[in-house]
Amino acid sequence: MARSRVKSINLATIYRTLKLLTDAGSAVSVHIPGEPPRYEAAHIGHHHHFRCDVCERVYDIAGCAGNLATLVPPGFKVREHEITLFGTCGECAGAKSKA
Repeated sequence: MARSRVKSINLATIYRTLKLLTDAGSAVSVHIPGEPPRYEAAHIGHHHHFRCDVCERVYDIAGCAGNLATLVPPGFKVREHEITLFGTCGECAGAKSKA
């Protein structure tokens, strides 16, 4: 997307800027298993993600499933969690049902 606005932008510049934004707490890295990290604004707050198997887009899911500490064995302490749901988005599911 950056190249569509600035043709001469260097990939190293983009990664340096992402590192600066993450170090400053303005951006956070989002890890989707099997994919390179994505980045989003930190002010969004805690939420989870849905990845469509068909179009491969990643959607934000508002909110959280709640206290996941009840799922761990006794004596374990949960520091943080990330949840990624995988399936078919509404647009792709609609396209499949029309086909």
